[in-house]
Amino acid sequence: MVPCTLRRYIRPHHKHDIKSSPRYGVYMQGFYHAVKGYGKKCWAVGVEIDLDYAEASVERSDEEIIKSCIEYLNTPPKSKYGKRRRRRPPYGVFGSEPYRFWVKRPEGEAPYIQALLLTGTKTSDKFWGEGPIL
Repeated sequence: MVPCTLRRYIRPHHKHDIKSSPRYGVYMQGFYHAVKGYGKKCWAVGVEIDLDYAEASVERSDEEIIKSCIEYLNTPPKSKYGKRRRRRPPYGVFGSEPYRFWVKRPEGEAPYIQALLLTGTKTSDKFWGEGPIL
C-alpha cells in the first residue's frame, strides 16, 4: 500500500467554506452510464490525492499506484479501545479501481493524482454535494 491522503477541497468563490468543516472532494453530478448501478447503488466522487509520487513510481506503474492508494484509503484506522469497536475508513469505502484518474505535475509543486472514485454512499459530510439519483 502507498501511504496517501486526500487534499482538502475548497470550492472557488466560496470564502465561507474555509471556516466550515473540511471537505475532501465533491460528488460528481454527471451521469456515468458505463458504471453498472450508477445513481442507484454507486456514485462518483472527484478527489485529489497527495502522496510521495517519486518514491511510489520507482517500482510501480500509475495504475498500480492508484489502486494501492485506494487500498490505503479504504483501510480503517486502528481502534483506540482495542477490539471493542470496529472502525470505519475516514472517507468511506471506495471501489477497488478508479473510474478515471490523471497524474498532475504542476510546476513548483509536488505531483499529485486527480481521480474519480466510485463509492456506495450517496451523501457524506467529507464531500461537497450529494450523488444524483437516476
